[in-house]
Amino acid sequence: MYKSDGASEYEGKGGHFVKGLSRVFDDKRVRTGFMLVALLASFSVSGYVLAKMVAPTTYVQPLVEPKALGTFTMALDANNVSDLYAWQAAIVFNSTQMKVTEARASDFMKSEYPLFDNSTTTSDGLLLLFGSLKGQVQGKTGSGTLAIIVFEYYVNNYGLPSIVSQRAGFDTWLEDSTLATILRGESLLVLNVAVQPQG
Repeated sequence: MYKSDGASEYEGKGGHFVKGLSRVFDDKRVRTGFMLVALLASFSVSGYVLAKMVAPTTYVQPLVEPKALGTFTMALDANNVSDLYAWQAAIVFNSTQMKVTEARASDFMKSEYPLFDNSTTTSDGLLLLFGSLKGQVQGKTGSGTLAIIVFEYYVNNYGLPSIVSQRAGFDTWLEDSTLATILRGESLLVLNVAVQPQG
């Protein structure tokens, strides 16, 4: 834009900058540097795109649970106990051959032992059962079924689960109404097959 005094708007507001920038690009070294930067940027982007296009797609095999051949039921029985107030049983099983599908307090003991819980660690093949009375009451004396466990099996020649004294930091124990230990171990507890395998 031309003005009467000879100055222009273009010159006053950035013309010097544009002229200076064009002079910078006249320098061969600066031009070469810009070309190298542009070339490297295009290589990194195209290399990433190319790697994404030719990278093999990894196929992850979905985990398919083995087909169950049948089920069997076991009973956790207490034999000749005196003043049984609380108990815990650690039961081990082969987790490649079977899994626990149900663990519940038995009908006979359900009213006697209202607090009941279970936990299964399949990777370790450990079933932990726990039962307790509530409040200041006398413990149970005699024999009876504490819990019913249902297993699903995947092989015909499986080994039966068993009670252990200790596994993975968990003990098998029985306590009386004073919370004194009646037993540490499995001698008063028995795991019996209650219902024969079905399949």
